[in-house]
Amino acid sequence: MTFAEAKLQEGLQKGTLKDKRDVVKRQLRKKFGLSEEEAAEIDRIEDLDALDAALDEIIDAEEKRQVMEKLGL
Repeated sequence: MTFAEAKLQEGLQKGTLKDKRDVVKRQLRKKFGLSEEEAAEIDRIEDLDALDAALDEIIDAEEKRQVMEKLGL
């Protein structure tokens, strides 16, 4: 892989992380409410699998805590 390809891949991954974080925050805000501190914590998450697990959990969660646990928070 060339340097340019590596940088492109890195950029794509960062974009995917940002998009997933934004969706998690939007859904949490809509369903349970979300403080600025909680949003900032979500913005620091680097684990795509944790973000996916949180997105899946939002559907059935009865409490915000259930989703936050999936994020490791």
